[in-house]
This record gives sequence, structure tokens and C-alpha cells, in this order.
Amino acid sequence: MHRVGRAWLRLTQAFETGRLKSRVHACKSWRNERKLRDQLYDRLMHVVTDLGIKVHTQQEFEPVKDFYGQVWTPAGQWTGLRQGIRIRGEGDFALLAHEFAHGIDEMLINVKHGAHAELVASCASYLFCIEYFGRGNLAHALHYPTQSWGATVEDFRKLEDYIIDVYRQMTILFAMDSKN
Repeated sequence: MHRVGRAWLRLTQAFETGRLKSRVHACKSWRNERKLRDQLYDRLMHVVTDLGIKVHTQQEFEPVKDFYGQVWTPAGQWTGLRQGIRIRGEGDFALLAHEFAHGIDEMLINVKHGAHAELVASCASYLFCIEYFGRGNLAHALHYPTQSWGATVEDFRKLEDYIIDVYRQMTILFAMDSKN
């Protein structure tokens, strides 16, 4: 939990200052890192499917416009508890964690939309990746909801407690997985 506490502090500082500090990098060999990432992906996939969430792989997504009118192509999409998750390819633990965070948001019946949904999912999945993988992409957690969806520092402050709640629910469900 100490590692996640430091990650939360970095995330809070990044939102408040609008700047990223140097990236924390776990010292693991790339082979061990890839093996761990694959194991975590398989385990998270098991958790997600045990919850009844379908995961569909898709080769291409339609380009979308962000908050500022920029066109980009998403790598994944949360389509609701009934339809599940759509992701491009397989094996991306961080992407699956991000979409899983959207699912937890919906399960908590506190569904956020637009900028708030992406802010919650990005930050909660960042903490989740730090907890289990040993590192996360702080730049994604900061830039994706702010630059693509228009989230603000005020939104972050307002949602801090809820982000932690979503992260905790993710870790509880992951820890309860029968494949432990």
C-alpha cells in the first residue's frame, strides 16, 4: 500500500501543478515484466468474466472527436454492463484495468459520464497498475481525461474520494479471484 500511497501523491501533485515529475520505473527485466503482465492480464480477464462482463476484441475502432474537436482512435471502449468491454487486441493489462474501472463505476451505481468517467477510470486504473504491476502511466492518467475529455483540477478534487473507492473495489475483486 505504501507504493500506492506514493503513486496517489504523484497523481495529486501532477493534477494540481499540471506537470509530470520523473517517471517511476520498476527494476525488472523485460522478460519477467512481460511474464508478469501476461499473468496479471489473464487473472484480470478471469475476474472480469466471472463478474459477467463480456470482453470483445476488435481490430479497429471508428475515429471519435474529443472534447476539443481533435480526431483520434480509441484502443478500448466500455459499452455498459450488458454489452461489456471492447478492446483492440489482447494482452494490454493497463487498458483492461481502465475499462474494468468503468465497470466498477457502473456497479457502484454512481455512473459518471464523459470527463468524470474518464477521470475516475484513468486514475483508479493507474493506482491499480501501480499496486499489481509495479508501475503505471502517470501521463495517461493526467492527460487523457484532461486533454481528450476536458476534465479539470476541480473535477479531480471533487472526485478524489470516489476514485479511491473505485480503486479499492477493483483490488477487492482482484484479490478474491479464485485463481489466486
